[in-house]
Amino acid sequence: MSKRDAILVATLKLLAGKGFHGFSIKQVADLAGVATGTVYLYFRDREHLIEELHEATITRVIAELSDGHDFSLAPFEQYQRICLRIWQLFMREPDMLLSKLQFDHLPCEVIRQSEGQSLKADSPLWLLFDECKAQGILKPLPNEVLFALGLEPCFALALKHTLGIFPVDASTLEAVIQATWDGICLRSSR
Repeated sequence: MSKRDAILVATLKLLAGKGFHGFSIKQVADLAGVATGTVYLYFRDREHLIEELHEATITRVIAELSDGHDFSLAPFEQYQRICLRIWQLFMREPDMLLSKLQFDHLPCEVIRQSEGQSLKADSPLWLLFDECKAQGILKPLPNEVLFALGLEPCFALALKHTLGIFPVDASTLEAVIQATWDGICLRSSR
């Protein structure tokens, strides 16, 4: 792992555990196993480090969704697989999920800048939404709204599961995925 990547991994861990204001560059450096000055070779300041981590996290989620995605599957099956892949990623890497809360509360200008990256572009989810709207399967809403209605409930449930507030078994997860799909469809369909 490169020093830059080690710094990002350490920042993700600290961000998940302590929040934006709960850690210092020195703590990041110590956890990454580098000198404090090394952090500044890669990142201008703490805010730049967090912005870069946010972009790296979005890129990682898009890569996870894209890897092996099968566009030949029925729309619901594609959606289901996307939801399950995100769930599995968050279960494998809970720091990523816990940091999402922090990313959702970034300053407005940072959120606007990273909106170009988000789960858009050529991600399987955005392509699925576009295709399903063209076929009249999904409600004719902006993809950002479909995302909020479809996947944000899964994120909230993953967080509750990760924190031990509400354990989610496979059948509950499947029912939630079906319910969110039904919520964005023009009519209930598989």
